[in-house]
Amino acid sequence: MCIGRFQKGRFREAQLTVAVSYCQSLNLVAAWRVEHTVI
Repeated sequence: MCIGRFQKGRFREAQLTVAVSYCQSLNLVAAWRVEHTVI
């Protein structure tokens, strides 16, 4: 998973929160692309 990449390093809580938000953003973008892709 996306968050797994960040767990390998030593991150503070704030950085982990940013990482989670970043991963969620990627998921939202991916979902939007799927919904707006005409097959």
